[in-house]
This record gives sequence, C-alpha cells and structure tokens, in this order.
Amino acid sequence: MRLQAAKGFSLIGSMLALCILCIGMVACLSLHSRIWQSSRQVAEFGAARALAAELAEWLRSSSAHAESGSAAAQHWMPGWKARLEAALPAARAQVCHDERPWDEAASAWRWECTGAAPDAALVIKIHWGGDDGPILALLVAGAGASSDGH
Repeated sequence: MRLQAAKGFSLIGSMLALCILCIGMVACLSLHSRIWQSSRQVAEFGAARALAAELAEWLRSSSAHAESGSAAAQHWMPGWKARLEAALPAARAQVCHDERPWDEAASAWRWECTGAAPDAALVIKIHWGGDDGPILALLVAGAGASSDGH
C-alpha cells in the first residue's frame, strides 16, 4: 500500500499563523491607544486655547480686569471657571503679570508669575492634568502680546 501525501495545514503551521495574527492584533491595539491619547490631547489643547482666547477677549473688552474684584468680573468669571473645569481634567487658571512666562532652559511655560513690573506682560495661564500636565499660556498685553501657547 502506498501512503498519500497529507493535504492541509500542519499543527505547527497553524500555531505559527495564530502567533503572527496575535502579534498583529496587539500592535493594532497599541496603535489605537496612542491615536486615542493623541486625539484627547489635541482636543484638550483646543479647549484650553479657546477658553484662554475667550478670557483674553473679555479682559480686552472689559474696563476692569478679573483680578480687580469688579462686579462684572464676579458675575462673569464663575461661569468661565465652570466651563474650564468641565472641559479639562484637574484644570486651574491664573491671570497675572509675568516678565518671563517662557522658560528657555526647560522649553516650557512657567506656572509661577514674576509679578507686576511696569513692562511685564499680562498672561493667561491654564494648567491641567495634574502636576506634570501641560501648561498653555496666552499673552494678553505687553511684550510679545501677539504670541500664544506652545
């Protein structure tokens, strides 16, 4: 009797194909996770930029700044802060005069403000996502007031 050659797939070949398929699936899931995280970061920066621009417009159009305690600021700011907290996780914001809002050595915005020197820029700073989260700064008035957050 003569044996015929087996037709079909061997167990080793099937296992190898399954392993390759699993590696591809893990790679796809990893890529999906990175894309989702990047999309979330872009959305957060967009929300922070829009909120900072809204506050900057209000500061420019208002005769009284938010830190002055005017009735208009007391009426308007709570709603803005509520939108900030709803849009960004663990968000905080400040409006201050800052001579050096950009830290060249760290290539990042500084959260701390230097104070109210006569030529210091008025800066809106928004920080979210915990202690190591991003900071967006928008220069409202003063030196370099046309630039915005990185």
